[in-house]
Amino acid sequence: MKIGVDIRVLARGTRTGVEEYTINLLSNLLVLNPKIDYQLFYNAYQKVDLNYPWISLPNVKLNDFKIPNRFFFISARYFNQPKIDRLLRNVDVYFNPHFFIAPVSQKCKKVITFHDLSFEYHP
Repeated sequence: MKIGVDIRVLARGTRTGVEEYTINLLSNLLVLNPKIDYQLFYNAYQKVDLNYPWISLPNVKLNDFKIPNRFFFISARYFNQPKIDRLLRNVDVYFNPHFFIAPVSQKCKKVITFHDLSFEYHP
């Protein structure tokens, strides 16, 4: 099984609750089953330093798309492109630990974590 994980929240350089949740979840999840292939992705125009021990696990691949976030968000919101599961080599499941917009193909299962109701107050 191939699971894509959106780690764009970790590329922002802040340590809020969402980042802490993502770091702790991945540090425990990625070691559970070495047969599961994890495709982690983020996009940043400039180099981002992601120093987490789980990034170097053999079943983990880090994908850095050098797409500026502003362009990525506009393209995702208005054109429903790019399909993240295809960029990540056709993952079976796409997990987003934050509610960032991320279009996926219809065949790809999607899991999103909603931490609170801020999306209702700030659509």
